[in-house]
Amino acid sequence: MTFKNGSSYEGHFLNGLYHGEGVHVYGESEKNNSLLKYQGMYHKGERKGKGQLFLINGDSYIGSFKKGTFNGFGTYIYSPNNLTKSKYTGMFWKGLEHGNGKEYFRNGFIIDAKWQSGQLEGFGEIIYPSDHPTSIK
Repeated sequence: MTFKNGSSYEGHFLNGLYHGEGVHVYGESEKNNSLLKYQGMYHKGERKGKGQLFLINGDSYIGSFKKGTFNGFGTYIYSPNNLTKSKYTGMFWKGLEHGNGKEYFRNGFIIDAKWQSGQLEGFGEIIYPSDHPTSIK
């Protein structure tokens, strides 16, 4: 189904709302929200359950959704245009890193830590790449 704004949806409906498995390709008027495409589960019109979201900047997320946003376990993959970070794998809450997770950096460093509302919180560990001068061999 293609809409007037240029977006399209292919999947299941319930009472006129996206429900069950579907693919939504966002139209021009929706791209100001930086969304390109979502494929996965819907519940009464909201992204809920397992899915994958692609953003205009080249970033993507694969994992759990609740109330339309990242929630539960997932992986956020940064576009190659991000010269610092490559991905975050771990827990999310309300779209932010929250709980245990690992942030991977392009230089090989990894931060394995606990996060709260997108910020490092409490104990964490920096894992150095094997070729770093401070690595134990």
